[in-house]
Amino acid sequence: MKRMLPAILLPLLLAAAAEAALPKPVQLPAEAVRRLGITVASAQRATASTSTQGFARVLDPVPLAQLQADLTAAETAAAASAAEARRTQALYADDATMSRKAAEAARAQASADASKLALLRQRLALEWGSALSRLSSAQRTKLIAGLASGSAALVRIDAPNGAGLQGLRSAELDLGPAGTATALVLGPARVGDVGLRSPGVIARVSGPNVSYLSSGLTVPARIRGEGGGAGFLVPAAAVLRVESASWVYVQDRSGFIRRRLGGLVAGASGLVATSGLRAGDHVVVRGASKLYAAEQGGGPEED
Repeated sequence: MKRMLPAILLPLLLAAAAEAALPKPVQLPAEAVRRLGITVASAQRATASTSTQGFARVLDPVPLAQLQADLTAAETAAAASAAEARRTQALYADDATMSRKAAEAARAQASADASKLALLRQRLALEWGSALSRLSSAQRTKLIAGLASGSAALVRIDAPNGAGLQGLRSAELDLGPAGTATALVLGPARVGDVGLRSPGVIARVSGPNVSYLSSGLTVPARIRGEGGGAGFLVPAAAVLRVESASWVYVQDRSGFIRRRLGGLVAGASGLVATSGLRAGDHVVVRGASKLYAAEQGGGPEED
């Protein structure tokens, strides 16, 4: 029986030790709370976001401009030869005023021009992806005019292992002293980046800072996406780093209790704690360091 005693007591001892390790509530009179400037606010629900650091490389627009010029010429030639083939075939069928050989030659030319046009369209899809191949000829011409005038730029955005690229709509480019620029994603790239293991996306940049995006330049790109989970918004000033963990003070009937946060990630308006807070909690958003001093037995310090 004596040998069984330690095994029976062990869970009780561990529970007691865990309870003793929990932060004790800090109790302060209302006047002290006011004097120390301690401010409390209700926890607000928020959605966490993930942010990935990627790279944006400015694409040379000359190959696209040349391909579009070839496409425009091929479309014109294909339309003309198709019309000529229909005309000669009609003349040959009506009264044979057009020789059979001429009609066959016109059909052959129309077929060749149609094949050339199809090949150029395939090249556009293979080299630039669906991002640009699904645009109409007029839309591509307008885009290239913007690239030529310097009012727009095309960039390829990559991230390690393609993190954050799926479903990406926009990214923020860091232009250093020039500031930032927003890149609007047009679609996936056709050729992947082997080094980064990234499929890549093609994006269009416009705005006042686009003139800093010279062809071949690579700049950092911040890729933001949802996926961090739902939680509660926490001001950065409310968070304490203690014992390699993040904490906030929550006010309840027992006083101010320090509570550990989990899954603290960046949100749209600040930090979002995906665990550690509940609906209805009153979080200390100002004066947390003074409460911690009081909890450690030093007494709350005043400014």
